[in-house]
Amino acid sequence: MPQINLFRQLLFSLFLGFILLLTACSDDTVSDNDVEEPELPETSPVEVDVSYYEDANTEPSEEYQTFNMAEAYAQSSSGALSSYAGLGQFYMGFGSGEEGEYDNGVWTWEYTVDGLTVRMTAEDIGPGIEWNLYFDGTDPETGQTWDNQRFMYGFIDHDNENGEWSFYSDGSDTQPVLFYEWEIISDNDYMIEFTLQEGESNQTSQLTYLKEGADNTIESSGFFGNSNTVLYWNTDTGTGYLDENGDRMCWDAQYVNSSCTELGY
Repeated sequence: MPQINLFRQLLFSLFLGFILLLTACSDDTVSDNDVEEPELPETSPVEVDVSYYEDANTEPSEEYQTFNMAEAYAQSSSGALSSYAGLGQFYMGFGSGEEGEYDNGVWTWEYTVDGLTVRMTAEDIGPGIEWNLYFDGTDPETGQTWDNQRFMYGFIDHDNENGEWSFYSDGSDTQPVLFYEWEIISDNDYMIEFTLQEGESNQTSQLTYLKEGADNTIESSGFFGNSNTVLYWNTDTGTGYLDENGDRMCWDAQYVNSSCTELGY
């Protein structure tokens, strides 16, 4: 009999432990209502710092010709990067006031504007969040018709220090027509690179901006015409150069045309 009572006590103890374990697991389980809705991402987290050119106030004279050409190129590059990077922000902006729905690990926002239904999804995959944006209907801006087509794909890490975006044309969601990625190390050290795939010509163009403290470099291949261009400037020395297809022109700390050899370029 004592052995039977001991066995019953052991079973009761195991049963009680099992109930406590289930309760603990239940308390630790995250329900759909407990998952925090992610903030809509920025599609253009970095930009070209053109303050160096804006602060120069040079005159449109021959002695400043190289610097003025460089400024025009820098401003054009900045505008191109901003316009392409902001392409998806327009459509994401409509969803800023919408409440997302969470189901099976995926957040979904859906809204319709002037006949175009936009569906956006976000999924936390561990290192960061994957974003997808789909179109269905007719785009009121361009008149283009979409059939539940993926228009954008993006990945952003949780610190927003690394990310990428792909934009697709009608009929394909595997080969992007526009792709760009960025990496942010600090406010004064970051990189952004764009790749543009021309439609029927299948021509690839690239535009890269690299900021490393005082050193600033813009490189383009086929982005502005057919030239391969490198623009460099240093905000500490005030000097820089513009190189088009190997033909390099420089300016000094007073923004005046200068010998590249004397400047060490």
